[in-house]
Order: sequence, then C-alpha cells, then structure tokens
Amino acid sequence: MSKNLNKNIIESLKSTIIIGFISISFILIVDKNLKDEIAINISEVNTQVEARIATYINNNMSKLESFNSYIKYDIDKYGSENAKQIFVDTFNKSNVSNSFKGIGIINKAGYLIYENRKIYVGNSNYFKESIKGKKYVSKPTKSIIDGKDSIIYSIPFIINDKIEGVLVGFSHYEGIALSLKQSIYSYKGSLYIVDKYGNVIIGNEKNKEGIKTLYNKIKYLDRGKEKTNISNCKNPKLGIFNNERIYLYYNYIENTDGWYLVSITPINKVFSSLTNIINISLLTIFIATLLYVINNYKKYVKNKKALRKATYIDSLTNINNQIKFKIDCKKKLKNAQDDDKYVLVSIDINRLKFINDVFGYEEGDNLIKSIGEKLSILKFENIHGRISNDIFALMFKLDKKLDLKTTLVKLHDYINIVCSNNSDLNLKLNMGAYIIENTTEEIDKIIDNANIARLESKKVKDKPYYIYDEALKNRISQEIIIESELKKGLESGEFKVVYQPKVDINNEKIVGAEALIRWNHNKKGFISPNIFIPIAEKNGNINLIGKWVLEEVCKDIKKCKLKGEKIVPISINLSRVELYRSDLIQSIKQTIEKYDVEPELIEVEITETAALNDIEYINNKIYQIKKLGIKVSMDDFGTGTSTLSNLKLIDIDILKLDRTMIIDLEEDKKTFLFVKTIIKLAKKFNFKVVCEGVENNKQVDILRQFNCDMIQGYVYFKPLEFLEFKNILKEQYQ
Repeated sequence: MSKNLNKNIIESLKSTIIIGFISISFILIVDKNLKDEIAINISEVNTQVEARIATYINNNMSKLESFNSYIKYDIDKYGSENAKQIFVDTFNKSNVSNSFKGIGIINKAGYLIYENRKIYVGNSNYFKESIKGKKYVSKPTKSIIDGKDSIIYSIPFIINDKIEGVLVGFSHYEGIALSLKQSIYSYKGSLYIVDKYGNVIIGNEKNKEGIKTLYNKIKYLDRGKEKTNISNCKNPKLGIFNNERIYLYYNYIENTDGWYLVSITPINKVFSSLTNIINISLLTIFIATLLYVINNYKKYVKNKKALRKATYIDSLTNINNQIKFKIDCKKKLKNAQDDDKYVLVSIDINRLKFINDVFGYEEGDNLIKSIGEKLSILKFENIHGRISNDIFALMFKLDKKLDLKTTLVKLHDYINIVCSNNSDLNLKLNMGAYIIENTTEEIDKIIDNANIARLESKKVKDKPYYIYDEALKNRISQEIIIESELKKGLESGEFKVVYQPKVDINNEKIVGAEALIRWNHNKKGFISPNIFIPIAEKNGNINLIGKWVLEEVCKDIKKCKLKGEKIVPISINLSRVELYRSDLIQSIKQTIEKYDVEPELIEVEITETAALNDIEYINNKIYQIKKLGIKVSMDDFGTGTSTLSNLKLIDIDILKLDRTMIIDLEEDKKTFLFVKTIIKLAKKFNFKVVCEGVENNKQVDILRQFNCDMIQGYVYFKPLEFLEFKNILKEQYQ
C-alpha cells in the first residue's frame, strides 16, 4: 500500500511536473507569440503614422510647388513682378480652407513681405536651405505671422528656371501633432517625433530628456560615429523608461531633415492580462489564451487589411497609390516577353491650384476622384494609379497595330470629358509619355522620364502630350554635363576671356572693352554662354565664373602695366545671382588690390532686369561698388519691361542699349524716334551711352547725330583675343 501510495505520489508528481512543464511551456510559447505579435503591431502602427505624417508633409510641399507654378503663370500672363505679391496677399486674406495659415515669398536678401510687414528671416535654416535649391521642413517654431507654434515649409521660388527667392508656407502645428494621437494598445503607449540627435520635436515635453537619452542609447549603442546616418528600426528594442520596461521603435520620416517617429510601449501594461492569467487554472489559461489568440488574429486580419489599404490604395480615389503602382509595374515588366514594348504615361491637371482656390478644395477633390474613376474603367489592359497630388500615371503594352500618338490623343479626350463637365473650369490636361525600350530599367527612372516629358508638354501648344525623345534626352544630358563639368573646366583651362572693344563714336578709337567668357569643352567643343550661363546661375556656379573672369581681366591688365603698354577700362558682367553675394564687394576689392589694378580700369555691367528687380537693394550694391572707384553700367537696356522713368531710380554711370533696340534703326521711324529719345534722356541724367550690336555705318552716322558716346559691334570689331586686342590698342595710340 505504501508502495502504491508512493507510486501514486510519484505519478501525481510526475503528472504535476508534466502538467506544470506543459503549462509553463504553453505560457512561454503564448508569451513569445504575443511579444512577436506586439512587435509586429508596433512596427505597423509606426509605419502607418510615419506614412501619414510623410504624406501630410509631401502634400504641403506639393501645394507650395503648385503655388509657385500659379505665380509663374500669373507673371507670364500679366507680365508683372507684382503678380507674386498680389497672389500671396490674396491667398492670405482668403477664407478658403487650407493646411497653411499663410504663405509668403522671401527675396534673395532674406526679407519676407507679409501683410505690409518686411521681416528679415535670412538667418533661418529654411531660407538658407531653400535658397540653395532644397525643400525644407522646419521644427515647430513660433510663427512670425501670429506667434503661435507652426511648421514652416519652404521651397526654392523658381521663375524662368532661376531661383528668385524662397516660397514659404506656415502650417497649422496640429496637422502633424494630431497624427501622434494614434491608439497604441488603448493609449498605453506614446508617440514622439525627434530629430536625428534624439531631441523631442513634437510630443510630451516633460519626458523629452528621458526620451533623448533612451533613444540615443538604443539607436547608437554599437554604431560609433554613424550617428547621423538615416536608418529605420528593424525590430522593437527593449529598454527602461520612467522605471518601466518598455519597447522602443523608431522610423525615419520621409521628406524631413532627419526626423524620426519614436513609439514607447510599456511592457507591463501591455502584458498585465497575461500576469493575471498565470495565477489562475490551466483551463482558464487555455480558454483565455485561446480567446486572446482568436481576438488578436481578428485584429491582425483587420489591421493587415487596413494596413494594406493604407499602404497600397489612394484614400481619395480608391485606386493604386504610388507604392502599389510601382510594385505592379515592376512585376509586369519583369514578366514581359523579349519583344514586348510598354509605355508609361504621366498625366496632371493644369492649374489645379486655381480650382482649389476659386471653387474650393471639395471641387478639386471631386475632379481628382472623377479622373480616378475614369482610369478605373478604361477598356484596355493597363496599370494605373495616383502617384502625387494631381498626377496620375498608367502603363500599358504598346499594340503594334495602334499608333501611340493616336492612343494618347484618345486617352486625353476620354479623360478630358471629366474636366469639361463644368464649363466654368476651363481646364487642360498635360501628358508625358515614355516608351520603355528596356524592361529592366528602374521604375523610378521610367516615371521620372515620363514626368520630364509631361513638363515639356506644357510648352507645346499644338498637342496635349509630349513623347520623351532623343532631343529631350540630349538636352537634359547636356545640362547634366555642363552642371557637373563646369567647375572642372575652369580648373583645367577650358575657359578663356575675349574682349569686345568699345569705340569712341567721334574719333573711332577704342576707349574700353567688355570681357566675354568662352568655353571650349575638351570633348563637346564650343559651348555657348547662352547655354551654360543660365545653368550656372541656377546651380550657383555663376559665382565661380564671375570670380574667375575678374581674376583673368586683372591678370591681363597687370601684364600691360608691367610692360608699359596701353590699356583701357575693361567691363565685367555681374549676374543677378552674384549681386546677392554677401562677399561680392570684398571679393572685388581684394582681387583688384591683389593685382594692383586701378579701380578706374574696371567697370561693372548689370542687366536691366537685375537692376530694377529690387531697386533699394541693388542701389546699395551699386553705391558700394562705386565707392571702390569702379563705374557701373546698365546692360541690355530695352530687353526688360521697364519704362524710361525707371532710369532715374538707378544710380548708374553708363547706359548700354541692347542690339534689339537699334536693329532696324535706319529703316523704322518709330525705332529712330525711340532711340533718339532714350539717348536724349540719358544725357539729361549725365549717363554715358553705349550702343551694342551696331553692324553698319548708317547706324553709326545716325547714332552720332543722337550724341551717342560709344559703339560696340561688328561694324568695328568682333570679340578679340587679348594679344590681338593689345596690338590694335598699340596701333591706335602710337
């Protein structure tokens, strides 16, 4: 009996141990599964919130870009620089619902004009970054327009492919802050936005030091000096926060300057139900665990479905978003046959911003929805999606029996029916097509090329589309080459300076010259300044060119002085971009002193457009240049939109009439009287007058009658190499 008892006790103990082992194993398995599931959910929530914030930021950037396009349209249409301020003032005074509290344009000097206030913001990061061509999103900061916390968005303000300043939008602070109220385990967790150093940008301020310490410790524990690298958390990390064990997870927020979304999830609070389960019976554990698993599975299925929709479906149109569109296109191209050809078409609504402003955002959204519906019921096989605010894309296989141009016209007319339903809208669609010759080409590059063609279609008047072709490719390629090799060309001696003489109209002797830059590329040959100067102005290399030209001119003048040879004043051109250099005056002064060149041997030429764009600022620059002893002339007068009365506003010494002003001087009576009037007025202002582009003696005789001072043109001299220029001077002044 004792043996049986002992046997029973042993069997019971074994059963207890087995049951205990099974229970503990089951609990551990459940515990592990729950932790894995929670980690996945944390990752998904973070990803969703990050995507929402990134989309919000991207949408605001897109709105700023549409503002830029609309202002450019107004300037082009009405021919007035005031159009941009009128637009800003109208927008800021309007009651149209918008994510921006206000917008403004900062000029190159760093001044923002807002409601008749001139505010200097030149030291702000958003101005410094965007004036260099970058998009920028600021941290929450007190707004200069109402003193409340705002997110400031900024982009380069581009007119005629030139950065003319910075366009800024002051966004409601709550726009991003609301995204942080995403539920994390019944609000047991919390979300923060931090910068790349862990400083809390948006979130509970009282926890900011603890968040920073924990974030940096976990993120950079084994990464040494790589602290500034952009990265995402692969799995939730364990840590201690406010004396609690927590999960920490972080995501990089796209379109920001190193912002990260950080989630803090207390483990004890999340697993409190599991702690109670351990203290009750195995049956209860089993039932509770089973119910928990079932419930979590339902949540998982529901969250997975919602996440898929948020990740792949555009919320406004219910068609593919950019992510899903790319995935489907890549899959289709990967499975394509060798002889298959596909085309990708990019479509946008011209002046959507105008519709939103005039008819309201609801009307604009309805229009976008309608286009999405139209694409969804196309009668031929295609992949389509909304890839940006007002940009749609579709990819389809090219049918050998069907002409692409005909297809594009039909597609345009089919979609444009939506745009024509409301006769008040008077809309236009822009379409760009890219034929995919190589199905292994990167999808992002394919979309970029289609977008480039779409932008090109806006310049075409006789058709609603543009097909990416070799000419467009070569032009873009040429711009890239120029942008990448200009600096190298300066260093390797591919550039040179030539001199076009200015001739005294009375004694026909050379009394000055204009320094002109020439580029003889080692592979491309001669590249016209009309091509590389605008590109250099756009990317900032114009400052290098300006410094180089002045340096070369001063070297040549010094050579003449050392040899006792005759030299006349040489004028150099300053672009509009260079006039906004803070070190311009100091740089000129240092260069002429370096080569011991008298200031009166240097002249500075500024264009009419640059001179009259910001009169107060430019007059101050002119004053500083003249203070050095250097004369200033207004170049290309007559090519801009100024009036004769503007001449009294600029403190110049010399007025240069553009060649277009006198091209038919001897034939057209209006030109005759107009040029005569300008020269007469210039003389009253005590300006010296130079006429450019003079090509025959009849023009010289007429200009002599008008009391013009100097002639510059092929009638006397073409641009000359320095040696030839010196020899002619020597002959004339012996």
